[in-house]
Amino acid sequence: MVTKEQINDMASFQVRPAMHPDLEQLEGLWADIMDEIATTMDPRLRITSHAPQLWRQQVHTWLDDPAAHVLIAEKDSRIIGFMIGLILERPLFYYQQKYGYIAELGVDGHAHVGGVGTALLNPMREWFLAQDIKVVEVAVMHLHPMAQAFWRAKGASEFIDHFWYRLK
Repeated sequence: MVTKEQINDMASFQVRPAMHPDLEQLEGLWADIMDEIATTMDPRLRITSHAPQLWRQQVHTWLDDPAAHVLIAEKDSRIIGFMIGLILERPLFYYQQKYGYIAELGVDGHAHVGGVGTALLNPMREWFLAQDIKVVEVAVMHLHPMAQAFWRAKGASEFIDHFWYRLK
């Protein structure tokens, strides 16, 4: 359920498809979010010094890929959130071959604006439906209770547990 406060916050920002000129700002937000996750939640998600540039190159590719959709939330010409959706395929022997995948959902915690995730998810959901996608998967860290609560509130349920198995 969206609160009155979130509705007021949503009026203060806009969601739109990302464009190539947004990449520099997107890269910075992604790197900041990843640094915060590695520092406060899970050091296994540390990124290398050149990871932001590699991520930017990947997003550049996705912007031109019809099986990808990149959305941003923008307030006063500043990107405060983003979501990346992909259409993926399982092997032929699975009933549900094509499915949606939320590869990234990032929100600037310093923006102090509510409802950004929901505002990004709504048009992403519509894009998936327009592509005849009926199911969407998203990987959520066990150590990120806010993200888990967000997806549960949207009706998502647990599906697969991914394990971290250190060999040395």
